[in-house]
Amino acid sequence: MPTEDDTDKPRKLTETERQKRERTNRLGLDDEHPEGNVTAVACDSAPPTVTIANRDGLVEVRLLGEAARVCGAVHVGDYLDADGQKVNEPVYEATDVSVKRPGR
Repeated sequence: MPTEDDTDKPRKLTETERQKRERTNRLGLDDEHPEGNVTAVACDSAPPTVTIANRDGLVEVRLLGEAARVCGAVHVGDYLDADGQKVNEPVYEATDVSVKRPGR
């Protein structure tokens, strides 16, 4: 019985390749998905902010919409993973965040 030859079938794209194909400006994953260790929390600012340390240095993450509701649960030392949009190199606006606490 002959086997199917799939050498001419396109391979599946990686997440980065899919993003590059979807976006004409070729933004990196960090431009929409900042993550890092929390160094400061300011729930009383408008909008609430969390500062994280990542490979770009210190980054201010502005918590918008649903993301703002979790500000009180974020503490220095937590690991924050955000979805949103880069405003400029040290500032992101996040619409969704997840928080991981060390030891959990």
